[in-house]
Amino acid sequence: MTLQNTETLRQTTGTGKRSFIIPARMIGTEQKIVTNMVNTILSNSVIAASILVIIKLFKRLAIDSARKRRKGLILSENEPND
Repeated sequence: MTLQNTETLRQTTGTGKRSFIIPARMIGTEQKIVTNMVNTILSNSVIAASILVIIKLFKRLAIDSARKRRKGLILSENEPND
């Protein structure tokens, strides 16, 4: 247990080959970059969200009209015999 405590102390103080300081700095830098990216995206989110909603609406309309057209073609092929 003493060896483990010594190793943990060495790593947290930043001495030796395998310290926790460098990974912590890297994680902090990545977090800062991601935070800036998210803030930039959120500032434009209203425009982006409305564009996505419009795209989804047109896709849904295209699918619905294709289904109706196909159903109409199938029904016209099966005309009743007089």
